[in-house]
Amino acid sequence: MYNIFFNKNENVRVEDGSLKLTDIIGSSSEDFKCSSDINQSVAKLCGEFNFIDISVSPRMLGGKGGFGAQLRSAGGKMRSNRNNNTDACRDLSGRRISTLKEAQKVAEYMESSEEREKKQKQEEKDKLEAMEKKYNQQPQKRRLDDDKYLEQNKDMNDNVRSSVAKGLLAKRRKKQPSTENAEAGSSRNPFPSKLAEESSQSVPASA
Repeated sequence: MYNIFFNKNENVRVEDGSLKLTDIIGSSSEDFKCSSDINQSVAKLCGEFNFIDISVSPRMLGGKGGFGAQLRSAGGKMRSNRNNNTDACRDLSGRRISTLKEAQKVAEYMESSEEREKKQKQEEKDKLEAMEKKYNQQPQKRRLDDDKYLEQNKDMNDNVRSSVAKGLLAKRRKKQPSTENAEAGSSRNPFPSKLAEESSQSVPASA
């Protein structure tokens, strides 16, 4: 950056001073930027003062720009996506933030435990009432007015009973003759076992 001092002179413009500076440096006036309008006269810029200080700086080489805007937008996104996790930090009393959060959660859970138990008991009560209502419900009684079906059912029951009675009677009659024959045989030979014992004892004596 270069500083040019001008005395109060109506015939001199700022452009004249900048051109003279570029001639001294050996460069073009397009490569420099003046802090004041080059078309203004020095006397007008001085005003009440007798001199004026004007800065002339070289222009920066580069493209059309826009890189700064991209950086700003990217920085805003990074700030918005940044996770503000302060659980590892400590408060003024030396306790960690994570410990305080856990204690707060436990306190909230304990406060809501009574309400939660009431809700659970109410649900169990409603469930039991629904089950009792379901099992205590009596079936609807229906009357059968089909006379033909009732008559057939009665005849079938009578036939089954008579058939069972006939079978039992025939079985009883069949069993009676066998018992009578056994009793008759026992009455004819009242001591068969005793005679057999005596005969067995007499055989070795004769020998």
